[in-house]
Amino acid sequence: MRSRYALRCAARGGLALLLVWTTACRAAGPAQRIEAYHAALEVALGETFSAQPSSEATHLPSRRDRALGTADHRIGAFDFLALQGCSLGRLAGERNSQLGRVQGPTQRLRYELSVLDTARACVDALETERRARLEAVLHAKRTEMGRHVWNAVWTSEPMERYLAIGASPTADAPDGTAHLSLAVAARVLEAERLDPEAGRELELALGDLRDEPPLGLALRQLERIALSLETVSARLERQPADACGTDNARLARAFDQHYLPAQAAIVELDRDVGPALGHLDAIYRASAGRLDQAPEAMARYHARMLSPTDEAGVWQRHRRASVRHARAWEPVLRACDRLPSVEAERPQPLATVEGERPQPLPTVEASHQPLAAEATG
Repeated sequence: MRSRYALRCAARGGLALLLVWTTACRAAGPAQRIEAYHAALEVALGETFSAQPSSEATHLPSRRDRALGTADHRIGAFDFLALQGCSLGRLAGERNSQLGRVQGPTQRLRYELSVLDTARACVDALETERRARLEAVLHAKRTEMGRHVWNAVWTSEPMERYLAIGASPTADAPDGTAHLSLAVAARVLEAERLDPEAGRELELALGDLRDEPPLGLALRQLERIALSLETVSARLERQPADACGTDNARLARAFDQHYLPAQAAIVELDRDVGPALGHLDAIYRASAGRLDQAPEAMARYHARMLSPTDEAGVWQRHRRASVRHARAWEPVLRACDRLPSVEAERPQPLATVEGERPQPLPTVEASHQPLAAEATG
C-alpha cells in the first residue's frame, strides 16, 4: 500500500513539475510568469488551489452596442445650387459624392465640423426661405455633434484595434509611445469648442494607435495577474508560519525562483498601462460628457476596464491584489529568516488638480519590490 501511495504521489508531483516547466516555456508575458509561479507553489505544497476566472466579459462591446445613430441632414439639390458661391457648397458636393457617402467616423466628424464652421457666411447671403431651411439643417447638426464626436472615438478602427484582446500571446507589450497620441486626443476632446482643425488633430491622434501594440491585451494580462495573486494570497494566509519547516522553506525557494524574476516584467507592464488608462479615462469622460447618456455597454466597459478609480475595475483590483500578496508572504518569509520586516505600501490616490482631469497614474512598483533582502536559488 505504501509503495502504491508513493507512486501516486510521485506521479502527481511529476505532472505538476511538467506543468511548471510547460508554463515557464510559454512565459512570454507577465501573466504567464505569474501563473508559472502559482504552479510552482502548488508543487511546493503538493496541492492545487486553482484560480476561478471571472465570467464577466472583458471584450470591447460590439460596434452595434457602441455606435450612436445619427441622421443624414443633407442639403437639398435646389438649395445646393444656391450655395455654389461659398465653401459650404463645396462641402455639400463632397458629401454627396461616392466617397463622401462612405466616410469613416473621424472623417464624418471633420465634415460636420467644417459645415458648422463655414455655414454662417453662407447663411447670411441666402434669401429668407432658403436661409430658414439651412438654419434648420445646421441646428439639427449642432444637436447631434456630441454623437459624431462619440462615434469618431469609440467606433474608429484604430481604437477598436488598440483595445482588442484577441491578439497573439506573443504580441508586443505597450511601449509607451501610445501615451502621446492618447494625450493629444484627450486634450482635443476636453476643449469647450471643436473646430475643423481639432477634428483633423483628433483623426491623426487616433490613427497613430493603429500601429501600437494592443492595450486590451495588456489589460487582460493585468486581470490574469490579479486573479493569480489573489489565489496565492488566499492560500498563504492559511499557511502556518510559527516556524520555517519543510513546506515554508519550499515556498520561500519557489518565491525566489519564480516570483522575483517576474517582478521586473510586472512593473514594466504597470508603467505602460497606468498612464494609458489615465488618458483613456479622460477621453471617455470628455466624449460621454457631450451626450445625454453614453451607451450602457460602454459605460460598463469603462468602469471595468478603463477606469483607474473604480474599485471594481481592473486597475484597482490589480493594485489591491499586489498589496495583499506582499503582506501574505511576510509571515512565511519572516519565519524562515528571509527578511526582518515588510510593510506593504498602500496604493496612493490619483494626483488631481482642481478643474483638471486626473494626472497619469502612479504604478504599483512599490508593491512589487523584492520581499527578501537577498534572493537565493
